[in-house]
Amino acid sequence: QPCGKVETKIFGGFGFMILDGKYTIEGNHLQKKQAKSEGWYREASEVKSQQDVIDFVLKHGGKIVSVNHHDADFVVGGNVHDARVSIFERAIERAEELGRNGETDDSLQKMVQLGVIKWTFLYATYHRVSKSNELDALGVTEKKGALFAPRKHDYLVLSNYIKNHLGNVEDIHGMHLYEDSSMFEFKRALSEVETQNFDDPDVDGSYLDKRYKRMDSNHDKTGTIPWQHQLDTFFTKDEKMAITGPRHKFSFMEEDTLSIESRSDSTNQYTMILYPDIYTIGKYGSQKEDDVLNETQNQKERAVCKKSATSEVASVLPLTKVMGAKTTSHLHEGVTHVLCDIVCDTLNWNPCICTKTFRDPKRGSSLHQRLKEMNSDSPINVVLVSPSWIRAQWL
Repeated sequence: QPCGKVETKIFGGFGFMILDGKYTIEGNHLQKKQAKSEGWYREASEVKSQQDVIDFVLKHGGKIVSVNHHDADFVVGGNVHDARVSIFERAIERAEELGRNGETDDSLQKMVQLGVIKWTFLYATYHRVSKSNELDALGVTEKKGALFAPRKHDYLVLSNYIKNHLGNVEDIHGMHLYEDSSMFEFKRALSEVETQNFDDPDVDGSYLDKRYKRMDSNHDKTGTIPWQHQLDTFFTKDEKMAITGPRHKFSFMEEDTLSIESRSDSTNQYTMILYPDIYTIGKYGSQKEDDVLNETQNQKERAVCKKSATSEVASVLPLTKVMGAKTTSHLHEGVTHVLCDIVCDTLNWNPCICTKTFRDPKRGSSLHQRLKEMNSDSPINVVLVSPSWIRAQWL
């Protein structure tokens, strides 16, 4: 029974099973910012236990279901790692396994239809619905469909049944297909993109080709495939030109290696592959391009020289990536440009250049020797570029 007066009937007609667990909004940075933005943070910040949520539901006309989830319209959990939430998750997996084998269990099937929603859904929904004038005119069924419809990000546990149902109104990243999305929904979607890139590349069909699958099978799933690599690998030239902006100059280098022309139908365009000279002197990594299969993993293995970590070269490295260059920590035969500290803006490397070209003679001499070794195996076409030249391309 309610511990106090029923203030509203916003949850009227619904049964809620509130699971034991950890209930706090602290630690969830994005949820906390959303609560403050939407105006329900004060109520949510006061929640410290399961009982606080129960009292909130009762205060607004809801019914608490303690034992039989068949009588519940919503199963509510505190944290994905809570024991009760985990039990529900395993039960849903069991029910789906039975379903694949042609068997049914009414009790488990109800869990499949319910899933487990986050407790914050109740507070966000109460705040939104309390401002609506439609509530009194709607029945329970209509109210659930119109105002009490959890989105993908509102679930702690969701079944394939729920995913399929949500697929009618959301894309695979949780963005609504027919309604405007908030900044917080965009941030959640970006997080989903990073996860889904490696969990299920073909999750919404076969729009990614087999090159992605081959790359994914070799990829260290703790990292993220750089967008520059994806742009250069998975899209045709026309697609690249359509989706890139005017700042992506290094995605459309011209064959003379120094010019960055307006986008044209030229067949000589290529993407800059840039090696920054910021690693330990004499340590240049793999020389064969075919050996550099996993840039993310290899970047972790290559240590940046402490002295170079705060150098001019390091300072412009993020800018090169923004402009579309594919950076590599290995000075291999596929490199087109080397970012280094030279006295001029750019220079086509050749075996006869003077080492005085480099501001750091020791580092420059070592780099020059590596390029000469590569050139002796097969002629290379490499351009040395300075930090000042990179900055000039942004202007």
